[in-house]
Amino acid sequence: EAYRVADQGAATAAAATLLLWNVSKGKWSDPLIDSGREWIVPDALARGALLYRDVVYWFGPVTPYWHAAFFSLFGSSFATLALAGVVGSVAVCFALYVALRRVSDPPLPALWTALAVPALFFMPNAGGAILGMGYRMWHAAAFALGALTVASGGEAGTSRRRFFIA
Repeated sequence: EAYRVADQGAATAAAATLLLWNVSKGKWSDPLIDSGREWIVPDALARGALLYRDVVYWFGPVTPYWHAAFFSLFGSSFATLALAGVVGSVAVCFALYVALRRVSDPPLPALWTALAVPALFFMPNAGGAILGMGYRMWHAAAFALGALTVASGGEAGTSRRRFFIA
């Protein structure tokens, strides 16, 4: 019985994700206004420039170097920027799911992660995680969730080690 409910929930989440993708496609952000700097900086890094020395950037290095890696692999394009956003979004959802597994019982982690998908992937015109200025916020959230997961797990007596890893 529990497996049937879980399968129905997974099918519903998959159908809702496909529906949201189709409804919101092309409405995530303006590629030039909301993604210009998020494209220019990693493009320069992919061509050999160094962050903070050659390129002025006011935030941490993870997001631009993440995108620069994608640009190096797939070329500097709008599609590559969106691909990096999708992969980053999936990573944030995975981090959320793993963190929620530490503090709740099944099937709640899957449910809460599925409910996060509309805000993370498909919120139109919000500078979200697929395109826009939200990259650096979502990437930081993934690291924070990972740190919480590490800090909250394990056996007693290893808390100091977990603390330093987190």
